[in-house]
Amino acid sequence: MGYGNYDRYNAEGAVEFTPVTDKVGIRIAGTYVNSDPYIHNRLPAGLNTWAAGGASGLNLATGRDPGGDESYGIRGTLRVMPTDTLDITLKGYYAKSKGGAMGPLPIGQTKGSDVVNFQSPNFLLNGLFQDVAFGPGGLGLLPATYSQSGNGYGINEIEADTVGTALTRAEGVVLTVKADLTDSIKLISTSGYDSGRYLNSPTDCDATPFRGCSIGYESNFNAFNQDLRFDYDGGPFKMILGGFYGRDSITADNKPDFFNSLRDVNAALGSFGAYDLVPGGWQAWFNPGGGFSGTALSAGSMPTGITATQHFKQVRKSYAIYGEGSYELTPTVKFTAGLRYTIDKNLFTDGVTTYYDETGTARMLTVSAFEDPYFLENVYDEAGNVVIPSFVDLDIPVPGGLERRGKTKKFSGRAILDWKPVDGVMMYASYSRGYRAGTFNGLAYGGSQQVYFVRPEEVDAFEVGFKTRFMDNRLQINGALFYYDYTGQQGQVVDNTATANLIALDGKLKGLELDVQFAATDRLKLSASLGLLDSKYKGFDQDACAALDLSGQFPAQQGSCVQSSGGNVSVGGNPFPYAAKSSINLAFDWNAVDIGDAMLKIHGDTSYTGRFYYDSFKDYSRGPLVNVATGDFARGEGKYWLFNGRVTYDADRYSISLWGKNLSNKTYYPFGISIENLFGNGYRVRAQPRTYGVEATFRF
Repeated sequence: MGYGNYDRYNAEGAVEFTPVTDKVGIRIAGTYVNSDPYIHNRLPAGLNTWAAGGASGLNLATGRDPGGDESYGIRGTLRVMPTDTLDITLKGYYAKSKGGAMGPLPIGQTKGSDVVNFQSPNFLLNGLFQDVAFGPGGLGLLPATYSQSGNGYGINEIEADTVGTALTRAEGVVLTVKADLTDSIKLISTSGYDSGRYLNSPTDCDATPFRGCSIGYESNFNAFNQDLRFDYDGGPFKMILGGFYGRDSITADNKPDFFNSLRDVNAALGSFGAYDLVPGGWQAWFNPGGGFSGTALSAGSMPTGITATQHFKQVRKSYAIYGEGSYELTPTVKFTAGLRYTIDKNLFTDGVTTYYDETGTARMLTVSAFEDPYFLENVYDEAGNVVIPSFVDLDIPVPGGLERRGKTKKFSGRAILDWKPVDGVMMYASYSRGYRAGTFNGLAYGGSQQVYFVRPEEVDAFEVGFKTRFMDNRLQINGALFYYDYTGQQGQVVDNTATANLIALDGKLKGLELDVQFAATDRLKLSASLGLLDSKYKGFDQDACAALDLSGQFPAQQGSCVQSSGGNVSVGGNPFPYAAKSSINLAFDWNAVDIGDAMLKIHGDTSYTGRFYYDSFKDYSRGPLVNVATGDFARGEGKYWLFNGRVTYDADRYSISLWGKNLSNKTYYPFGISIENLFGNGYRVRAQPRTYGVEATFRF
């Protein structure tokens, strides 16, 4: 059990017992953690008056702090050996966590500044914010900028209009049965079932009081897996042969919520009579994201926000057969080879996205079996004329959910050659082909054409390395050189409708890993590791890419040419997302002082992470990307050290520890999404600041 800063307290325990000696064993373990947030939301709960004084009365701030959670879990294991040839193990678990949903911290469109400039060309609604009638020089309905530091807040303070609840729950069971059929053949069956729920109720994603981006996610999942294999051990020759079946399902109900500060602006305009001729008034004015301006409506028509619900279900069935064998060619040389054939069948079904007006009336289906937008109600112009008739009134049946199907068949496998030239030294060379099933771009909400099947990802991996032990196992040195050739590496980009689109790119990665562990004395152990990576996507021709017409193409890419929210960009030559060029880990464990029958132990470790970028667009310096992300988001992250430590008084029946993590209180952002040109803020999530505490362990 323990206690730390941010009012963090935790407890964990385990008990084991054997009701029947050598026949039945039981283990039960549990954990509990409760911690306060480390970021505080200074925007009070209640009416959000940031735009037009909150004229609609509909934009309510939650006042909740992001982060902080209460979580607990329990695990149980029952092992039964009714005979010498039968071994049955049943494991079960349940875990739940609940707290404030995490969100980004504000960064603006200028490097080194947190000022979010809503009048910048690098903001989707800049024209509206630049309009003198609405801005500070006119009616004062919309401000020109927002700054966290300018409002007197520090790095641990935000003004977020919506911070939702984050909840995860998971439970499952695994049954493993091992039967010795003969002295050399075993039959092993592993059956598993998992289910759970993920909820992230609507949460601010623009990091300002502006109701610009607030998304809620909810999903329920379940999965069943059955693996059955034979293990053969014939001395120098060993083999496994088996089959696999799996089915997993996820049902999602999400809530896109974009630019809904506009409801306050439209309510204010409505008070001046702007929508008196529209049936239902300003609440029924419907022009989501300005999508009808310049077509059904005049180019100067006011946009409305996007309030939507998104429902879909994805089901995957997977079938596989596999086998692997190893043979000791000599006492020092072993060859291993395996092959797997997998069939994955994917189903996207019940896909429906519905747009609503401010009265809560469903007005339009953007994703459905109709494929094109389906209008449930009339759309009116400012004069009250019907500009888009209701399809229901036109006797066009209301469509059901969108359905898509995908199927992939792939071989994967590996081959390994091990050589032990002398005692304590092993050298190896390996080749493997990995496979990641295709999937659907399920989070698309703007149109049915955005729901497409993404081809499977494959990687050919080549590796040579060594593992060594010297000095009576006091020194261990391991190293590897590797080269990975990817085909269809799955990634994600965000387009100019705030839709996350999956893409598939070809690329290569090569690197080195080196690990050293050294027992310098009987009391002091040292360890160090080094990782070097060089990754890049294949192909590069920005001029040819810029000339391609990718409009209406899903996914919007051709080879390494990808359509960004600013235009076509070739990502060839760019590194993989989150692939830091270098990483270093150093640690020591020191049994420092004997205190009677007890020991004072000291542990310390540090890690270095080199530069990495958040997506395949790297630093946003190529082609039209200079107009997509111009702030600190484009710098990526990395080139930082983290330091952790622990001091333990360890006695026979108990121990007491003082610990600390991120001791230098480094501010860094391990995750980010590019939405700067949509909502004015580059989305980055901060990692935990310095944490510390005390723990006590009791052994019975």
